[in-house]
Amino acid sequence: MKKYLISILIVCAVVLALPTLAAAQGLLNLPSSQIGIQTGPWLGGTMGSTLDITLYSVPSGFSVTNATYVGWCAEDDFQPDNTNFLTNVYDSTGPVSNLPRTYQFVPWPKVNYLLNHKIGNTDEVQSALWIVMGTNNPTSPFFPADTYSNDANVASMVNAANSNPTFLPSGGQVVAVPIFTDGYLAHGACQDAFQDTIIEVPLPGPTAPAMTLTKSASPTTATAGHPVTYTYTVTNTGGLTINNITITDDNGTPGYTADDFVVASGITLNPGQSQSFSATIYPPIKECATVNNVPNTFAGTLIVQVDPGEVYNGITVPAGSIKAIFRQSQSLNDNRYGTGATSATGWPSGHKFSDLTGSDMAHIQFYNAAGTNVLEADFDYISQAKSWTFGGGTVNYPSGYGALGATGGDGKMILGSSSNILVAGSTLSDNLLLSQFVTGFLVNSPPETSPNSNISNPAGWDYTDGYTVIVKSSTFGTSGFGHVNVAGLHDSPPKTGTTNLITPTPCPNTVTNTANATGTTANGNVSSGASASVSVTQ
Repeated sequence: MKKYLISILIVCAVVLALPTLAAAQGLLNLPSSQIGIQTGPWLGGTMGSTLDITLYSVPSGFSVTNATYVGWCAEDDFQPDNTNFLTNVYDSTGPVSNLPRTYQFVPWPKVNYLLNHKIGNTDEVQSALWIVMGTNNPTSPFFPADTYSNDANVASMVNAANSNPTFLPSGGQVVAVPIFTDGYLAHGACQDAFQDTIIEVPLPGPTAPAMTLTKSASPTTATAGHPVTYTYTVTNTGGLTINNITITDDNGTPGYTADDFVVASGITLNPGQSQSFSATIYPPIKECATVNNVPNTFAGTLIVQVDPGEVYNGITVPAGSIKAIFRQSQSLNDNRYGTGATSATGWPSGHKFSDLTGSDMAHIQFYNAAGTNVLEADFDYISQAKSWTFGGGTVNYPSGYGALGATGGDGKMILGSSSNILVAGSTLSDNLLLSQFVTGFLVNSPPETSPNSNISNPAGWDYTDGYTVIVKSSTFGTSGFGHVNVAGLHDSPPKTGTTNLITPTPCPNTVTNTANATGTTANGNVSSGASASVSVTQ
């Protein structure tokens, strides 16, 4: 019996020799000496947790102060004593070797993830915490974790925590600070069955966004068809390294994503670092015309880009080629026909698929930098054909209809060589190349979720009537590319009135380009956007 008592005393002495944590090895600066702790009341947390925990006798200059913190139970088989005592606190983001042995087996990154992504009520969070820590006791009478084995919130929190085994809190989030109380002399006896607890300590530092993007334009006023240089600066304003940063620009056409371009990608920025990039582009041109005797009617948007290199309708387009896209106003014509063309969609007299064949075309001119017209043609909208050969190769049309460029259907070469036209297309032709529209859409266009919603079923149909022409860079000779002009547009019939042929010209407009930067951190994704405006004159 005496030997047994001696053993107990030795155990108490060892347990009371609590380890200390070297400051500044984790995200927090915690005192290495013991501080005052007051727990409770049990199950009476006033801040959405199991209990409040108040710290006292805390020296100044540390990440914790004399204050009350959100508290959680680390064990589910003992109640807190609801009294005052001195003990140590530890940083769960520091080296594991600095933690008491009891805590060295806890997956702290998962615990920190859970505490920063709580859902449900207090009991559900506490149960999920026990499960993640591996301390739940199925026989415990105190909110045993198995009581919530079928609880969706508990399961969601546990699964999310387990999916983030390397999580590290950042500015504006909280850090789990374990309090080690085993060995505390409760009521004059050595107790190894006293509730260990955790408090949440807010991590100082900047909050989201952790990244900022700025954008400027030069010049801020440009003649239609003239280039503008945009400058982008991305800065890491947070406390974590940001990887895989990509900057994407919408080219000033927010409702049309096909002309979006990547300014830069694969960027890594450490906290406080910045990088700047530039892109010289041609702002989209607002085109107006006299329609039904009404001048300055919006006719459409002309988009001109130096192609970065792509595959368009199966044809490989080399980088540096010139790509012209004209998207006509839906108030003049569109890709709605059959049951899709009703008074509600702007076709009171109806519109047939056959109306789009046999006459519709766009008259487009290409100029070099010296102002010389080097290529001019009428471009076919859509005609019956199984395939068509362009300067860049052959496009197959499985629906039996497609755009025939400047050499077929309603197309006609006027100036220059058709061999310089790598490929030409139209939005209707491109629609019918999509697998979901290859068959069954030569009479009726796909239904929309509501009239003019532009959301089709099946998804993917472009209701805007438009043309795409891509020409070789060599077309423009030694002076290089100059500009593109849409000299005529034929719709038969037009959506309203009797004006079949219009002559669009640039009209004054303010173009706002919006860029978005996205990146990844150890704490998830970050993003930031910025815009710049240019006044485009005639």
